[in-house]
Amino acid sequence: MMKKLFKSLVCSVALVTGLVGCSSASNSSGSGNSDSTSKDKQLVVGVTLSQMSDPFFVNVKQGIFDQAKKDNVKVVFADGQANTATQLSQVEDFVSKQVDLIVLNPTEADPLVPAVKEANNAGIPVITFDRWVTGGKTVTHVGASAIEIGAQAGEALFEYLGGKGKIAVIEHIPGASTTIDRTKGLDEALKKYPGIKVVARQSATSRAEAMSVMENILTANPDIDGVYAYNDDNALGASDAIIAAKKQDKIVVTGVGGTAPALDAVKQGKLLATVDILPLEEGKLAIKTAVDVLKGKKITEQHEGRTWVLQQSKVVNGPQWDKKK
Repeated sequence: MMKKLFKSLVCSVALVTGLVGCSSASNSSGSGNSDSTSKDKQLVVGVTLSQMSDPFFVNVKQGIFDQAKKDNVKVVFADGQANTATQLSQVEDFVSKQVDLIVLNPTEADPLVPAVKEANNAGIPVITFDRWVTGGKTVTHVGASAIEIGAQAGEALFEYLGGKGKIAVIEHIPGASTTIDRTKGLDEALKKYPGIKVVARQSATSRAEAMSVMENILTANPDIDGVYAYNDDNALGASDAIIAAKKQDKIVVTGVGGTAPALDAVKQGKLLATVDILPLEEGKLAIKTAVDVLKGKKITEQHEGRTWVLQQSKVVNGPQWDKKK
Protein backbone atom coordinates (compact mmCIF):
# COMPACT_ATOMS: atom_id res chain seq x y z
CA MET A 1 0.00 0.00 0.00
CA MET A 2 2.83 2.40 0.93
CA LYS A 3 4.66 1.47 -2.28
CA LYS A 4 1.59 2.32 -4.35
CA LEU A 5 1.18 5.64 -2.54
CA PHE A 6 4.84 6.55 -3.07
CA LYS A 7 4.64 5.62 -6.74
CA SER A 8 1.54 7.82 -7.16
CA LEU A 9 3.27 10.76 -5.42
CA VAL A 10 6.34 10.48 -7.70
CA CYS A 11 4.11 10.49 -10.77
CA SER A 12 2.27 13.57 -9.54
CA VAL A 13 5.53 15.45 -8.93
CA ALA A 14 6.76 14.50 -12.38
CA LEU A 15 3.54 15.70 -13.94
CA VAL A 16 3.71 19.06 -12.14
CA THR A 17 7.39 19.45 -13.06
CA GLY A 18 6.55 18.74 -16.68
CA LEU A 19 3.82 21.35 -16.66
CA VAL A 20 6.13 23.93 -15.11
CA GLY A 21 8.74 23.10 -17.70
CA CYS A 22 6.20 23.57 -20.49
CA SER A 23 5.09 26.84 -18.98
CA SER A 24 8.68 28.10 -18.78
CA ALA A 25 9.28 27.12 -22.38
CA SER A 26 6.12 28.92 -23.41
CA ASN A 27 7.19 32.09 -21.57
CA SER A 28 10.62 31.91 -23.13
CA SER A 29 9.10 31.62 -26.58
CA GLY A 30 6.83 34.61 -25.87
CA SER A 31 9.82 36.68 -24.82
CA GLY A 32 11.52 35.82 -28.08
CA ASN A 33 8.49 37.00 -30.06
CA SER A 34 8.42 40.23 -28.06
CA ASP A 35 12.07 40.92 -28.89
CA SER A 36 11.38 40.24 -32.54
CA THR A 37 8.39 42.60 -32.49
CA SER A 38 10.52 45.26 -30.80
CA LYS A 39 13.10 45.02 -33.57
CA ASP A 40 10.39 45.34 -36.24
CA LYS A 41 8.55 48.13 -34.40
CA GLN A 42 6.47 50.25 -36.75
CA LEU A 43 7.64 53.86 -36.88
CA VAL A 44 5.04 56.43 -35.84
CA VAL A 45 5.24 59.93 -37.32
CA GLY A 46 3.02 62.84 -36.29
CA VAL A 47 2.22 65.18 -39.19
CA THR A 48 0.45 68.53 -38.95
CA LEU A 49 -0.13 70.42 -42.19
CA SER A 50 -1.05 74.07 -41.94
CA GLN A 51 -4.20 74.26 -44.05
CA MET A 52 -6.05 71.36 -45.67
CA SER A 53 -8.50 73.75 -47.34
CA ASP A 54 -5.62 74.51 -49.74
CA PRO A 55 -5.56 72.00 -52.66
CA PHE A 56 -1.75 72.04 -52.53
CA PHE A 57 -1.79 70.33 -49.14
CA VAL A 58 -4.43 67.85 -50.28
CA ASN A 59 -1.87 66.62 -52.82
CA VAL A 60 0.89 66.73 -50.20
CA LYS A 61 -1.18 64.60 -47.83
CA GLN A 62 -1.71 61.98 -50.53
CA GLY A 63 2.05 61.81 -51.09
CA ILE A 64 2.63 61.45 -47.35
CA PHE A 65 0.25 58.51 -46.99
CA ASP A 66 1.40 56.84 -50.22
CA GLN A 67 5.01 56.82 -49.01
CA ALA A 68 4.03 55.89 -45.45
CA LYS A 69 2.24 52.80 -46.73
CA LYS A 70 5.28 51.85 -48.79
CA ASP A 71 7.65 52.31 -45.83
CA ASN A 72 5.31 50.76 -43.22
CA VAL A 73 5.09 54.02 -41.28
CA LYS A 74 2.07 54.87 -39.14
CA VAL A 75 1.05 58.51 -39.65
CA VAL A 76 -0.85 60.39 -36.94
CA PHE A 77 -2.30 63.20 -39.07
CA ALA A 78 -3.73 66.61 -38.13
CA ASP A 79 -5.09 69.60 -40.09
CA GLY A 80 -3.74 72.87 -38.68
CA GLN A 81 -6.74 74.79 -40.09
CA ALA A 82 -4.50 77.83 -40.68
CA ASN A 83 -4.52 78.40 -36.92
CA THR A 84 -1.38 78.63 -34.78
CA ALA A 85 -3.14 77.72 -31.52
CA THR A 86 -4.61 74.64 -33.18
CA GLN A 87 -1.18 73.50 -34.34
CA LEU A 88 0.35 74.09 -30.90
CA SER A 89 -2.32 71.81 -29.45
CA GLN A 90 -1.69 69.20 -32.15
CA VAL A 91 2.02 69.07 -31.41
CA GLU A 92 1.23 68.72 -27.70
CA ASP A 93 -0.96 65.75 -28.61
CA PHE A 94 1.86 64.18 -30.65
CA VAL A 95 4.18 64.57 -27.67
CA SER A 96 1.67 62.99 -25.30
CA LYS A 97 1.28 60.07 -27.72
CA GLN A 98 5.08 59.70 -27.80
CA VAL A 99 5.36 59.59 -31.58
CA ASP A 100 8.82 58.82 -32.94
CA LEU A 101 9.13 62.01 -35.01
CA ILE A 102 7.10 65.11 -35.86
CA VAL A 103 6.73 66.65 -39.33
CA LEU A 104 5.64 70.26 -38.82
CA ASN A 105 4.31 72.48 -41.59
CA PRO A 106 3.88 75.64 -39.49
CA THR A 107 1.18 78.18 -40.22
CA GLU A 108 3.55 80.93 -39.06
CA ALA A 109 7.30 81.06 -38.50
CA ASP A 110 7.51 82.67 -35.03
CA PRO A 111 4.46 81.47 -33.04
CA LEU A 112 5.18 77.76 -33.63
CA VAL A 113 8.62 77.92 -31.98
CA PRO A 114 7.18 76.82 -28.57
CA ALA A 115 5.80 73.69 -30.24
CA VAL A 116 9.24 72.77 -31.52
CA LYS A 117 10.78 73.41 -28.10
CA GLU A 118 8.17 71.19 -26.42
CA ALA A 119 9.09 68.35 -28.76
CA ASN A 120 12.78 69.07 -28.08
CA ASN A 121 12.18 68.75 -24.34
CA ALA A 122 10.44 65.41 -24.91
CA GLY A 123 13.34 64.13 -27.01
CA ILE A 124 11.22 63.86 -30.16
CA PRO A 125 12.99 64.93 -33.39
CA VAL A 126 11.24 67.57 -35.53
CA ILE A 127 11.38 68.11 -39.28
CA THR A 128 9.89 71.30 -40.69
CA PHE A 129 8.10 70.89 -44.00
CA ASP A 130 7.48 73.45 -46.78
CA ARG A 131 7.63 76.28 -44.20
CA TRP A 132 10.24 76.77 -41.50
CA VAL A 133 10.26 78.13 -37.93
CA THR A 134 12.58 80.72 -36.42
CA GLY A 135 13.63 78.85 -33.26
CA GLY A 136 13.93 75.54 -31.47
CA LYS A 137 15.99 72.63 -32.77
CA THR A 138 14.93 70.92 -35.99
CA VAL A 139 16.75 68.02 -37.62
CA THR A 140 16.26 69.35 -41.14
CA HIS A 141 13.85 71.18 -43.42
CA VAL A 142 12.06 69.50 -46.35
CA GLY A 143 10.73 71.60 -49.20
CA ALA A 144 11.41 73.81 -52.19
CA SER A 145 13.13 77.18 -51.84
CA ALA A 146 10.48 79.87 -51.49
CA ILE A 147 13.07 82.53 -52.35
CA GLU A 148 13.89 80.83 -55.64
CA ILE A 149 10.21 80.25 -56.35
CA GLY A 150 9.43 83.91 -55.74
CA ALA A 151 12.06 84.85 -58.30
CA GLN A 152 10.96 82.15 -60.78
CA ALA A 153 7.32 83.20 -60.76
CA GLY A 154 8.18 86.88 -60.91
CA GLU A 155 10.61 86.51 -63.80
CA ALA A 156 8.13 84.40 -65.78
CA LEU A 157 5.55 87.17 -65.43
CA PHE A 158 8.01 90.00 -66.12
CA GLU A 159 9.45 88.29 -69.18
CA TYR A 160 5.97 87.78 -70.59
CA LEU A 161 5.19 91.47 -70.06
CA GLY A 162 8.34 92.44 -71.92
CA GLY A 163 9.97 93.92 -68.83
CA LYS A 164 7.46 96.73 -68.33
CA GLY A 165 3.99 97.19 -66.89
CA LYS A 166 1.97 97.42 -63.70
CA ILE A 167 1.39 94.39 -61.50
CA ALA A 168 -0.48 93.48 -58.34
CA VAL A 169 0.83 91.01 -55.74
CA ILE A 170 -1.51 88.80 -53.74
CA GLU A 171 0.41 87.34 -50.82
CA HIS A 172 -0.60 84.42 -48.60
CA ILE A 173 -0.61 84.08 -44.79
CA PRO A 174 1.28 87.03 -43.24
CA GLY A 175 4.08 85.70 -41.03
CA ALA A 176 4.41 82.38 -42.87
CA SER A 177 7.99 81.67 -43.93
CA THR A 178 6.86 81.08 -47.52
CA THR A 179 5.28 84.54 -47.60
CA ILE A 180 8.44 86.11 -46.21
CA ASP A 181 10.73 84.25 -48.62
CA ARG A 182 8.61 84.61 -51.75
CA THR A 183 8.62 88.35 -51.12
CA LYS A 184 12.42 88.25 -50.95
CA GLY A 185 12.59 86.33 -54.23
CA LEU A 186 10.10 88.61 -55.94
CA ASP A 187 11.96 91.72 -54.80
CA GLU A 188 15.23 90.28 -56.16
CA ALA A 189 13.54 89.67 -59.52
CA LEU A 190 12.12 93.21 -59.54
CA LYS A 191 15.66 94.63 -59.32
CA LYS A 192 16.35 93.14 -62.75
CA TYR A 193 13.21 94.66 -64.27
CA PRO A 194 13.03 98.38 -63.40
CA GLY A 195 10.18 98.82 -65.87
CA ILE A 196 7.84 96.68 -63.69
CA LYS A 197 5.87 98.63 -61.09
CA VAL A 198 4.04 97.00 -58.17
CA VAL A 199 0.87 99.06 -57.68
CA ALA A 200 -0.86 96.87 -55.07
CA ARG A 201 0.11 94.30 -52.41
CA GLN A 202 -2.59 92.51 -50.47
CA SER A 203 -2.98 89.09 -48.84
CA ALA A 204 -5.58 86.33 -49.02
CA THR A 205 -5.85 82.85 -47.53
CA SER A 206 -8.44 81.25 -49.82
CA ARG A 207 -9.66 81.33 -53.42
CA ALA A 208 -12.84 83.18 -52.44
CA GLU A 209 -10.93 85.78 -50.45
CA ALA A 210 -8.44 86.23 -53.29
CA MET A 211 -11.30 86.86 -55.71
CA SER A 212 -12.67 89.58 -53.42
CA VAL A 213 -9.19 91.11 -53.00
CA MET A 214 -8.70 91.11 -56.78
CA GLU A 215 -12.04 92.83 -57.33
CA ASN A 216 -10.90 95.64 -55.03
CA ILE A 217 -7.54 95.87 -56.79
CA LEU A 218 -9.24 96.13 -60.18
CA THR A 219 -11.44 98.95 -58.89
CA ALA A 220 -8.43 100.93 -57.70
CA ASN A 221 -6.10 99.91 -60.55
CA PRO A 222 -8.11 99.09 -63.67
CA ASP A 223 -5.05 99.38 -65.93
CA ILE A 224 -2.82 96.70 -64.38
CA ASP A 225 -1.13 94.20 -66.68
CA GLY A 226 -0.40 91.25 -64.44
CA VAL A 227 -0.81 89.54 -61.07
CA TYR A 228 1.64 87.47 -59.09
CA ALA A 229 -0.14 85.30 -56.51
CA TYR A 230 1.87 83.52 -53.82
CA ASN A 231 -0.06 80.28 -54.22
CA ASP A 232 -2.32 78.60 -56.77
CA ASP A 233 -5.52 79.10 -54.80
CA ASN A 234 -4.95 82.86 -54.74
CA ALA A 235 -4.02 82.83 -58.42
CA LEU A 236 -7.26 81.07 -59.30
CA GLY A 237 -9.26 83.52 -57.18
CA ALA A 238 -7.60 86.44 -58.96
CA SER A 239 -8.33 84.82 -62.32
CA ASP A 240 -11.98 84.37 -61.35
CA ALA A 241 -12.28 88.11 -60.67
CA ILE A 242 -10.46 89.04 -63.89
CA ILE A 243 -12.68 86.78 -65.98
CA ALA A 244 -15.80 88.17 -64.28
CA ALA A 245 -14.59 91.68 -65.18
CA LYS A 246 -13.95 90.47 -68.77
CA LYS A 247 -10.30 91.50 -68.62
CA GLN A 248 -8.72 88.09 -69.20
CA ASP A 249 -7.27 89.29 -72.52
CA LYS A 250 -5.51 92.22 -70.80
CA ILE A 251 -4.34 90.84 -67.44
CA VAL A 252 -2.29 87.69 -66.87
CA VAL A 253 -1.80 85.78 -63.61
CA THR A 254 0.99 83.54 -62.29
CA GLY A 255 0.69 81.26 -59.27
CA VAL A 256 2.74 78.83 -57.21
CA GLY A 257 2.11 75.23 -56.22
CA GLY A 258 1.42 72.90 -59.11
CA THR A 259 -2.04 71.87 -57.89
CA ALA A 260 -4.31 70.01 -60.30
CA PRO A 261 -6.84 72.89 -60.64
CA ALA A 262 -4.03 75.36 -61.41
CA LEU A 263 -2.34 73.08 -63.94
CA ASP A 264 -5.71 72.66 -65.67
CA ALA A 265 -6.21 76.44 -65.62
CA VAL A 266 -2.79 76.91 -67.25
CA LYS A 267 -3.73 74.44 -70.00
CA GLN A 268 -7.02 76.29 -70.54
CA GLY A 269 -5.28 79.66 -70.76
CA LYS A 270 -6.84 81.01 -67.56
CA LEU A 271 -3.46 81.28 -65.83
CA LEU A 272 -0.24 82.36 -67.51
CA ALA A 273 1.90 79.99 -65.45
CA THR A 274 2.43 78.26 -62.12
CA VAL A 275 5.61 77.15 -60.40
CA ASP A 276 5.07 73.44 -59.92
CA ILE A 277 6.55 72.29 -56.61
CA LEU A 278 5.38 68.72 -57.28
CA PRO A 279 3.33 68.53 -54.05
CA LEU A 280 2.76 64.77 -54.30
CA GLU A 281 6.51 64.18 -54.50
CA GLU A 282 7.15 66.71 -51.74
CA GLY A 283 4.83 64.77 -49.43
CA LYS A 284 6.69 61.55 -50.24
CA LEU A 285 10.00 63.27 -49.56
CA ALA A 286 8.84 64.24 -46.06
CA ILE A 287 8.24 60.60 -45.10
CA LYS A 288 11.41 59.36 -46.81
CA THR A 289 13.37 61.92 -44.80
CA ALA A 290 11.60 60.99 -41.57
CA VAL A 291 12.53 57.33 -42.09
CA ASP A 292 16.15 58.26 -42.86
CA VAL A 293 16.37 60.30 -39.65
CA LEU A 294 14.83 57.57 -37.50
CA LYS A 295 17.18 55.00 -38.98
CA GLY A 296 20.14 57.15 -37.99
CA LYS A 297 21.07 58.67 -41.34
CA LYS A 298 22.73 62.05 -40.87
CA ILE A 299 21.26 64.79 -43.04
CA THR A 300 24.09 67.01 -44.23
CA GLU A 301 22.77 68.80 -47.34
CA GLN A 302 22.84 72.57 -46.87
CA HIS A 303 20.77 75.29 -48.55
CA GLU A 304 20.24 78.93 -47.68
CA GLY A 305 22.27 78.55 -44.52
CA ARG A 306 20.33 75.63 -43.03
CA THR A 307 20.22 71.84 -43.23
CA TRP A 308 17.73 71.14 -45.98
CA VAL A 309 16.36 68.27 -48.08
CA LEU A 310 15.56 70.27 -51.20
CA GLN A 311 12.48 69.68 -53.35
CA GLN A 312 12.88 70.89 -56.92
CA SER A 313 10.36 73.10 -58.73
CA LYS A 314 9.68 74.11 -62.33
CA VAL A 315 7.71 76.77 -64.19
CA VAL A 316 4.75 75.38 -66.17
CA ASN A 317 3.11 77.62 -68.78
CA GLY A 318 0.49 77.14 -71.46
CA PRO A 319 -1.42 78.75 -74.36
CA GLN A 320 -1.24 82.33 -73.07
CA TRP A 321 2.53 82.17 -73.05
CA ASP A 322 2.72 80.40 -76.42
CA LYS A 323 0.42 82.97 -78.01
CA LYS A 324 2.58 85.83 -76.77
CA LYS A 325 5.79 84.21 -78.01
